[in-house]
Amino acid sequence: MINYYMGKQLKKLRNQIPVNTELKENLKNNFQINQNKNSNRILRFVMVSLFSIVIAISFALVFFYLPQLSFQKTRAENLYVTDQVSFIDIAEGNFSAFCEYNGSIYFSIEGKGIFRYNNNGTKMISSENAQTISISPDGKFLVISYNGNIKLLDISTGKVSEIFTNKTPYVYYSDAKFLSNDSIVFVKEVVKPRKTHGFDIVESGIYKINLKTKRMSSKLADGFSPSGVDDYIVFERNGKIFLKDIKKNKETYVDEGKFPSISPDKKYIVYVKPSTVDYKLENEITVKAVLSNIWIADFDLKTKKCMTNNLPKKYINENFKNSTDTTFSEEGMYSYYNPIFSKNSKQIYAIKAYNTEGIPFRIIKIRADYNSLSPKETVEIFIQALVRRDDDFAKTLMENPPQFLTWSNPHVVGYDILNEGQKDKFKTVDADIFYSDTANAYWSINRTRFYLEPKDGKYKIIKMELLEEIEVFSSYSINNGKSLVLRKDMGKTKTLLTLDEIPKSFLPQNNFRFSSLAYSQKHDLLIFTIQEMNKGYVLVFAYRPQTKELKFIDKIDHIDNKYDITIIHLIIDNFGDHIALELSAGAKNEFYNFVAVYDLITNKKVYVNDLFKNKDVVNCRTLYWKNHALVIETNFEKTNLLYIYNAEKDVMLTY
Repeated sequence: MINYYMGKQLKKLRNQIPVNTELKENLKNNFQINQNKNSNRILRFVMVSLFSIVIAISFALVFFYLPQLSFQKTRAENLYVTDQVSFIDIAEGNFSAFCEYNGSIYFSIEGKGIFRYNNNGTKMISSENAQTISISPDGKFLVISYNGNIKLLDISTGKVSEIFTNKTPYVYYSDAKFLSNDSIVFVKEVVKPRKTHGFDIVESGIYKINLKTKRMSSKLADGFSPSGVDDYIVFERNGKIFLKDIKKNKETYVDEGKFPSISPDKKYIVYVKPSTVDYKLENEITVKAVLSNIWIADFDLKTKKCMTNNLPKKYINENFKNSTDTTFSEEGMYSYYNPIFSKNSKQIYAIKAYNTEGIPFRIIKIRADYNSLSPKETVEIFIQALVRRDDDFAKTLMENPPQFLTWSNPHVVGYDILNEGQKDKFKTVDADIFYSDTANAYWSINRTRFYLEPKDGKYKIIKMELLEEIEVFSSYSINNGKSLVLRKDMGKTKTLLTLDEIPKSFLPQNNFRFSSLAYSQKHDLLIFTIQEMNKGYVLVFAYRPQTKELKFIDKIDHIDNKYDITIIHLIIDNFGDHIALELSAGAKNEFYNFVAVYDLITNKKVYVNDLFKNKDVVNCRTLYWKNHALVIETNFEKTNLLYIYNAEKDVMLTY
């Protein structure tokens, strides 16, 4: 088999080996075949030598080109985080179980069931509870562990079958994960009650079972939190992670940590590893912050790398300051749990839990690549993090981040990357950052220059410089709020439009005001809205200040039999082709959020809520435009989820 495979590779590579035609012709002339034996011997010697050289070159090229032999590009230490997004926020309920398959996320909320997040929306697929879930490599089944039982869920039919139940006293089954379509690995735990109270763990063994034959293996190892691919498993034991080759019965130490998982392509192991950082308070008390982070290691364990940047808590426990003790220990700002790879092994998913009350659990996605981010890309994902108000991730992109990056209003709603350059030792990126004020007539463009410098193999933002600020707003201090004005760098205002310039046939009779707006200086385009206060409807207009061209776009007085319409946000894409309105509509004292997208070229209007086939998704809100793609946030069962609406193709995609 090896010879056959090598032969095929040699045939493929044969035409890639450069041929020196001049040398070939010289050899032909110098070594003409003669009749004497001496000439034949010389010829045979030369031909054998040439053949040997060709074979040597061929094998060298095979070694260089074969993907399974090319290790240089797969080293964990060469990976860089190119994005980190919290795309599912779970506000209520016990949550610890999730898995991924081709972009679909399956997650469990105790007491509510198991849900699927995909391009069609978010939908409950089973009422089963789960403490861990795992999906089969073919994406057809979920294996569920809950309260000592293990079950199999057929995703297409919803049928549930039992694999193990804890009918035997003090024997519990948990942590079930798929190894292949036909087998799972799991933990069998045996406990012994104490005479007084509590119990002792007699066994925490890892086993494998064939789902077709129901044949169970002998114990593979002592430990818990197993995961694996084919004949390899990783697991935790006494705070340490081990990798085991089941066929060879060989166990190898990986690192300190917990929650290990192997990538489907068997190139990496991902896990959570704690570290301790000491810092002193004013009264010389030492605080030991235990910071958990996500790490990635090569499958052959040659290199490893930390992929996240946990921080000590922002606020110091007041008890530390007033205590007579000199040393305290506390958790970091957040904790990570259960990191896994996507099916294509290109992303890492994990649970991110803030160690502060009232903040939801989050499922995050980490994108990694062999190339670090360019200065432009670094600035782009930095601003995107500001829009999502993910200050913690944004701070990891800065050399000396301030305590606060975002605030409620005005807040960042978009950006436009302008150009790149060089100033002294710094790379520079100029960008327009757009700010808006919720439900108010305010828009600003902050032209900002970012200064970046390479640090530890990736660019970090060293400082930011405001080059220019343009504001468009309506204020009751200016013409009683009847004008939209432009102000540059806090200077004098310039009137762009007054209510008197709008035909009265468009305007409500009374009790109305300018509301959310967006301005593109590049396209000389002002999109503004008028909010009617009594009947509850919104008027949408487009205006070009230079030509004074006014266009009526829409009157929104109801959405899906819901009335009392209020405009919340309005954002425009960088091409001036599309706008997105976030609207609130009410029915029977219940209010819902909708997102309406308008194509300014074709006049097409789409409510993105209607694009979800799973109608359980009701509330949507705008985040930002990236080219013609609109990033939105939806709410479902007190869970926030990110989606991307492609306005050109009119399709909804998971983030």
